[in-house]
Amino acid sequence: MSFLDFNPNNSSASGIIQADDMEVAYSKWVSPKRTRSYPFARIYNTYNSAKILTIIPVIKDEGKDGDLDKLQYSTISWMNLLNIYIVLGYYEDAEKSQKKNQSSKDKFTNQKFNSKFVKSQIQEIIEYKQSALHWNKNLFENALLISLDRLLMHMLLYQLELMYKFIPMSEWRGIYRQ
Repeated sequence: MSFLDFNPNNSSASGIIQADDMEVAYSKWVSPKRTRSYPFARIYNTYNSAKILTIIPVIKDEGKDGDLDKLQYSTISWMNLLNIYIVLGYYEDAEKSQKKNQSSKDKFTNQKFNSKFVKSQIQEIIEYKQSALHWNKNLFENALLISLDRLLMHMLLYQLELMYKFIPMSEWRGIYRQ
């Protein structure tokens, strides 16, 4: 798939992105929690490429009645050891779960990444000449500090929008967990 056509929300769980004169293997996680989504099988499928990246959501909040998964430092360490570039993603849209026995609960599903944010990082990785360890270290020490306010603001607005769509205002009190 060409880089221009790549969309993390419509692409397969792993594959190849064709960019100019190079191929970049990618995998994507649906949750930052390794034991819930078993992402290592997808990573393994990409491991024969020269440059490998994985798209990981920083947080996956499934709503008041769902799970709240956060990216852990051990995940970052594993990606460093495997020489895999990390692309941080955040969800900007979701739907209320309509699964049997869940339609009356405040639970979200079908979360969608902010595609522009993800693709901008992939473009940087394509042009990046140093190791995944160096990229990941810079991502979490420097770049994340610069964009954290923006990322947190987007995530807060996303949460408020979802609450407004799916949860009556009378039930907003106490919706956030610590």
